[in-house]
Amino acid sequence: MASDLICTPALELSASVEAPTPDWEARWAKFDAYHHIWQREGFYPMFSRLMAAEGIKPRLLSQQEGER
Repeated sequence: MASDLICTPALELSASVEAPTPDWEARWAKFDAYHHIWQREGFYPMFSRLMAAEGIKPRLLSQQEGER
């Protein structure tokens, strides 16, 4: 979750583990669902859903040299 793809700073992620808010609990639940999709259907179906649901493609394309 702490990566350029998801755009979550590691410190924010760490703080959410120690003092989770309802927003973070919902976010953890989404990633748990992605994990279950991966187990049932494989990596690519999970990754496709993750990319669409998290808006990763438009965010990366909007960055400088995003098309690379």
